[in-house]
Amino acid sequence: MYLVTDSRTKLRFMETVQVDYEESLLPLPLEIENSLREKIPLFLSKLGFGHRYITVFFCSPEKIQELNAAYRNQDKATDILSWGYEEQDVNLPEQAFPWGELALCLDVCRKQAEASGWDLETELLRLIAHGVIHILGYDHETAEEEARMLQLELELLSLINLQGLYQ
Repeated sequence: MYLVTDSRTKLRFMETVQVDYEESLLPLPLEIENSLREKIPLFLSKLGFGHRYITVFFCSPEKIQELNAAYRNQDKATDILSWGYEEQDVNLPEQAFPWGELALCLDVCRKQAEASGWDLETELLRLIAHGVIHILGYDHETAEEEARMLQLELELLSLINLQGLYQ
């Protein structure tokens, strides 16, 4: 797994949401980043993981393609990848346990937002809701799994007043 280890992460390890960027990327506007920090904990709490933290890593198409090839054997850029962590170090306080990590390609997310007719923040929140459900172990390989994931995603999005995206 690709772990973000820059000094900002080390200083913020007790936060519920860590936001990090590939060195070559400009950060998101502060209002979007702050919105993500405010809303993602609602997702985690609803799913029963509010006591753990999650890392959201924004990266380039090249980096997400590298990660996708390494971890999913798909040599192409994608919008989001997710990893969940189960193992815990019993010597750490409970809040210090990572629940998962999301990697999002900002270029792909921007293109998808534009194609869908909504803003970047909406697209990021939609994808993050989808990603945290994957961390729970859900997938969309069958129609039944896809329906269950969509239901959970809609529940999460309703917590932050994002209804009607899939109509």
